Amino acid sequence: MLAAVAYSCVGLAFGVVTSFTLTRLIAPVWSVGGFAGAALAAAIVHYLVARALQRDMSSEGTPNRRSTQSREHALLLEASEAILLADREGHIEACSPSVERVLGYTPQSLRGRKVSTLIHDDDLAAWQRFYSDTCEQPQVAPRGRLGDDVRTLRMRTAESRWLAVEVVATNLLDDPVLSGIAIAVRDAAPLPAVPAPSRLTSKSSLPPPPPAAPDREAHSLSRGEALRDPLTQLATRALLRDRVLHALVRAHRQQLPLALLVLEVDEYRTDGVLAPLDVLPELVLSTSQRITSTVRDVDSVARLEGARFGILLEDMADEGNFVQVAERLNSAFGSPLNVRGRDYRASLCIGIASALPEDEADDVLRHADVALRAARRRGRGTCELFDHRTHSAALKHHALEGDLARAIERQELQLVFQPIVILRTRRIAGVEALLRWHHPERGVIPPSAFLPVAEETGLIVPLGRWVLNSACAQARAWQDAIGPDRSLTIAINVTARQLLAPGFVSDVADALEESGIDPQRLVLEVSEGALARTAADALGRLREVRALGVRLAIDDYGIRSATLGDPADIPVDILKIDRTFISQITRRPEDHAATRAMIALGKLKRLRTIAEGIEREEQLAELLRFRCEYGQGSLFAEPLPAEHFFSLLQRD
Repeated sequence: MLAAVAYSCVGLAFGVVTSFTLTRLIAPVWSVGGFAGAALAAAIVHYLVARALQRDMSSEGTPNRRSTQSREHALLLEASEAILLADREGHIEACSPSVERVLGYTPQSLRGRKVSTLIHDDDLAAWQRFYSDTCEQPQVAPRGRLGDDVRTLRMRTAESRWLAVEVVATNLLDDPVLSGIAIAVRDAAPLPAVPAPSRLTSKSSLPPPPPAAPDREAHSLSRGEALRDPLTQLATRALLRDRVLHALVRAHRQQLPLALLVLEVDEYRTDGVLAPLDVLPELVLSTSQRITSTVRDVDSVARLEGARFGILLEDMADEGNFVQVAERLNSAFGSPLNVRGRDYRASLCIGIASALPEDEADDVLRHADVALRAARRRGRGTCELFDHRTHSAALKHHALEGDLARAIERQELQLVFQPIVILRTRRIAGVEALLRWHHPERGVIPPSAFLPVAEETGLIVPLGRWVLNSACAQARAWQDAIGPDRSLTIAINVTARQLLAPGFVSDVADALEESGIDPQRLVLEVSEGALARTAADALGRLREVRALGVRLAIDDYGIRSATLGDPADIPVDILKIDRTFISQITRRPEDHAATRAMIALGKLKRLRTIAEGIEREEQLAELLRFRCEYGQGSLFAEPLPAEHFFSLLQRD
């Protein structure tokens, strides 16, 4: 008993000491209720930890080491801030429940994941430098800047949206208890600790927002849900949802139309140049003020995330008034936003959803998001009204996006492998890695259904990174198994968005280094259509990748070759002839001639040619007559799981 009490006292004292660590983590950048309060809270946490440890005392009266370590992570789990604890490589080991409030992820879903997979590709290089520098520094005051001029970055939320956040990192690798890098995250706001330069318009020079009146509708919100956005002092998404819920009741009772308008700024530019990250919080604040000064005082405005805002419109004569509000907003943003002495043009889109009698609050929010997505597809400066008759496909698209984001988190996707063979001998020369998704409820979802969604939303970048790493690791395992006397190439599809992502070349280099495969054994396939759309930007990136020793292929060649031009002008090694030509090679003279011409072109330019989609023996016979060297298709093998492909490889 005395030992247990003594250990509790030690835990209480240790809690006070360790509370200084957490306070140093957060306090220098933003306040979390005061030093004394934080110290006392942490001390109480450690007191409870010590009490819990009494139950894990061994018979000799000493705490179990494994139990101690897991319970010390509970210190993070009790923190009020969103805190991630990561190892030196950036893998998340523990996180506080507040991460779910800020980013939407449950702590369990993040454990084991790399922090870098949450970071926007445009911010990834800065983040990697920041994290590497933090790991190399001893345990000192927390670092809250990403380089010299960037103080915020964008992180992907569980809803697959980008949120501008502030991060603070502290090196606790040498700490005997936490032993990691502690990363505090919060929704971005201008940093009060950084004075604005002279003659700049900063948040401090803007009139402070009026104090928020108590929200009577907020009684139905869950405890702990934030009611006000800390940057703009507008309502949050949670509070807006609650207001929509009550507004639906009033609208039904009074038989008046109700709508939710969602406005999103796609980008801010000055003189044609994108706004730097450190200016974004002030631009978002200025945007919120422009919106509130344009709509009526009775209209409820909320900041949903980033530069996306929701406006609840009630008590209007008819639905035509909703469009008039959108037109007023578009007109208001015709004038630039002046921040730090520079004029920024805001490019925005608007989606509007009118509530139907049977709609619930979540339906209205979802329909407005779908309408906004449709407006974005039409182009900047557009407005779209949600229509159940025309947007049913968009609703399915919206649901698929959420499912895909969760599938990536839960690792529901898998790779299958289709052999590429030497046509003359039918021996395996390489393999193409293909992505498959087995949805737990919908069954197998074809790539043609989910890959366009991934490309549009940006999910293709982290998904493609996983494919790259997994395929290279698998190729190395196969190469080790078959020995050095036989070589095997592995081909991976790359989309335009992946190729142009800032961290793509680094991702390829990392995959090569981690797997240890010969760069010559990796083939990256880019579709001809993607190259045609992004030729000016893509060529430079292709040269960077090829400089690593990786080989490049034009996939689906022949569909847009007139647009693409001479393949000799593109740094590629392989032409993959589109399956549409192969399917008709024995039936349509024009496809017969086109296929023969493409094979001849490949030989002339000293490029390897691979025929895709070979299904019948007569197709193979024609390709051999044209002296095509390589091919793939169901005639040789369907895409196979890794273990089945390896069995095929062993028999070959």
